[in-house]
Amino acid sequence: MVRVKNVEAVNSFYIIASKLLDSVKEKSVVKPIVDSERYITKIMESIDKYSIDVTFSTFLVLCDKWYKKSKNKIDVKMDTSKQIEHYKHYIDHTEKIAKMSPEVIEIGYDIRKITFPPQINSLEMVDSKNEFGVQCADLIASAISFMYNNENGKFAKFSKEIQESKLLQLSNANVLWPTHDVSPKALGMEDGKGINPIDFMYNNLNF
Repeated sequence: MVRVKNVEAVNSFYIIASKLLDSVKEKSVVKPIVDSERYITKIMESIDKYSIDVTFSTFLVLCDKWYKKSKNKIDVKMDTSKQIEHYKHYIDHTEKIAKMSPEVIEIGYDIRKITFPPQINSLEMVDSKNEFGVQCADLIASAISFMYNNENGKFAKFSKEIQESKLLQLSNANVLWPTHDVSPKALGMEDGKGINPIDFMYNNLNF
């Protein structure tokens, strides 16, 4: 619905949302989604097709993990991504802020803190066929994605072989959600201390 923004997609979304509401006992979580239909035109006007895409947010989290591991700003080379290209103005904007104010701060809560401004020294979109590192990363990411998406399918045996390989035992792996740990304590989120990222962005960024 968000990506295509046409009437058919909107109608389909709310039909499914209504069916979901009827099928669950805890309706307080789903009902606001169903009720949002009356505001959907204004909602669509205020967002773009990548607003709920997790590519950019995941990219920032990974960059932050590498920065904290290396203790240095990082140079990023990555395969061409429409989502990252779309949000590149954010990185450019934060680079300007970093030059005006060298202060580095962590925003967010508990283990969900991220460094601001993003400690990205440079960002270059490259063709994977010309970059061995990008080819290797693509191979690893594709193997892991295949493993998780084919556990019970036709290639279940191959998926299991990937799972039991050294791939998931790499010492420099950065594991992101999803995870089977769901409690605040298991996730390291029981403290609740930190800076509200929405408030911080509102007070400090002007796009």
